[in-house]
Amino acid sequence: GATESSYVVGKGKTVSEYVYSCKVSCGEYTIESNESTVTIKKVPGMIHVEKGRENISLSYSKEPIPFNWVTKTGDGTLIYTVSQDGEVLSVSEDGKISIKGLGTAEVSISMAETENFGEAETKNITITVEKADYPPTLPDTSMTVENTVKKVSQVTLPTDWEWDREGKEQTIPAGKTLEVVANYIGEGKEFYNHTSLSIVIERAVCTAGEVLYTKEGEKAPTCTSEGKGHKENFSH
Repeated sequence: GATESSYVVGKGKTVSEYVYSCKVSCGEYTIESNESTVTIKKVPGMIHVEKGRENISLSYSKEPIPFNWVTKTGDGTLIYTVSQDGEVLSVSEDGKISIKGLGTAEVSISMAETENFGEAETKNITITVEKADYPPTLPDTSMTVENTVKKVSQVTLPTDWEWDREGKEQTIPAGKTLEVVANYIGEGKEFYNHTSLSIVIERAVCTAGEVLYTKEGEKAPTCTSEGKGHKENFSH
């Protein structure tokens, strides 16, 4: 009589262990021959998590983070279910993590049965979101400005940054440097370890030329207007 054997094959594979050979197109089939009956089963669906990344830490980020350490065997759609009601993070249908706050959340990843593949075993990943070191946009820690820029408050900073209250009205000495502090004031500043930076500003010297003595009073020279006083070369 006929015997029954089971072989795990994928779409388009060939079964040739017996006196016949046959090609499978999809799904679960029973194929009969004079020698035996062969039941071809679906390929088991599988979800693969990169070793050591079942429990991970992520730094806070405003940009979505792809779930690129998770892959699959099968043609089903990965379904992401997040604990903590999305307070810490959410995951989009295409597997991108959007961070909402600090803390720990568990993400369950499943994949349903399809025509060619069986249901995959659910995988659970624990994600802890921690503070990032710095905001995503930072000012340069060294700046050079024209001589006409005299006050710290005249120096432009990136969006969401402002000069420290004590430093913004300071005068930058011409031809010298001044170190001042800039503070991050953007949304979510509680998600960063460092929200203040020390910045060194160098102001260019003035090379307006000579000051001529006119005996008509005194006026300090600038780079855009000649002063009044005794004749001298100056750089201020």
